[in-house]
Amino acid sequence: MKKIADVVIVGGGLIGCASAYYLARRGMGVVLLERGQVGEGASGACEGFISLQSKRPGRPLEMARRSAEMYAGLSAELDADIEYDAWGGLTVLEGEDELREGAALAERLQGAGVEAELLQGRDVRQIAPALTERLAGVVYCPSEARVDPLRLLFAFADAARRHGADIRPGVAVEGILCEGGRVTGVRTACGTWSCGCVVNAAGAWAPQLVAPLGVHLPIRPRRGQVIVTERAPELLRPFLLSASYISAKLTPAVGSGRIIAAAIAQTRTGNFLIGGTREFVGEDVNNSPEALREIMAHALRLLPGLGGVSLVRAFAGLRPHSDSGEPILSRLSAPDGLILAAGHGGDGVALAPVTGRIVASLVSQGSCGMPVSPCDNHATEMQI
Repeated sequence: MKKIADVVIVGGGLIGCASAYYLARRGMGVVLLERGQVGEGASGACEGFISLQSKRPGRPLEMARRSAEMYAGLSAELDADIEYDAWGGLTVLEGEDELREGAALAERLQGAGVEAELLQGRDVRQIAPALTERLAGVVYCPSEARVDPLRLLFAFADAARRHGADIRPGVAVEGILCEGGRVTGVRTACGTWSCGCVVNAAGAWAPQLVAPLGVHLPIRPRRGQVIVTERAPELLRPFLLSASYISAKLTPAVGSGRIIAAAIAQTRTGNFLIGGTREFVGEDVNNSPEALREIMAHALRLLPGLGGVSLVRAFAGLRPHSDSGEPILSRLSAPDGLILAAGHGGDGVALAPVTGRIVASLVSQGSCGMPVSPCDNHATEMQI
């Protein structure tokens, strides 16, 4: 039997599954191919933050705002409990230098229409009493939230299937087929799929997929390590980011050394997720004992109550780091029919809903000749 689809999506992470849902909901014949298991990459190795503070001003922040608005009704839309908890988020500030940076951050967010405030002293205790009293202050953003990333991913996948999408794990795409300057299908070990459009949502492996077509994607794998604790009494409701985390996100041009940037959340069940690192180590997804010790030392300095909580396990994932610091969302004119949806770095959770809608618009509107670059205003202003 000849395998035919309107659209083939390569990659079964959050971006691929969200794209499959929004495309299938438009009535398109969608096939998603994942070389491993759905969600086994970066999407299943993160804390699940829907953060606004960590987004660069301009397109990334505007996309994050629109995505955050979509999240408020997403559980009902997908008919699934994604553990969406709008408990807010904090950027913790240690010392006078970070306090000045925090004040500037709060001002930038307010200027972009995001509710944010700089808190100090007793005001910090009211929001998060378990934080160390040695902090200079925090930036508090009450509209930030958190979800369970795997629940979210499977909710998108299940909803896509209900709308007719065919999601196939264990199928590796070996190449994209083209003829006459247009995409005509994909080649796999299980046969060939004919289609008029291919969505490259392969995460850290997105560059390898399109390199044979002469397309260069400035994306590199960047490892992030996270620790999981046992269940504990409630210490923290808003999730917590360190100022070094914000700096690492707002400054994409970084060296090759390891950055320890605190990212801490306590789940509904009481477990803590404690990150993390940002490091370029190729495709190595092993944990580093030295890095885990540094992560915990930083976390204990900020949240001393963690000292009595046992660690259960640790994991690592490869975030698809874009050298520009922005996701690459484009429909190419050469070859026509190739959609790029990659380079989200650690923002796959925060930007998944809006990215899925943008991808659906890029597919349905046909060729728009956009270059291989971060999405421009045309992409984000499409009817999504």
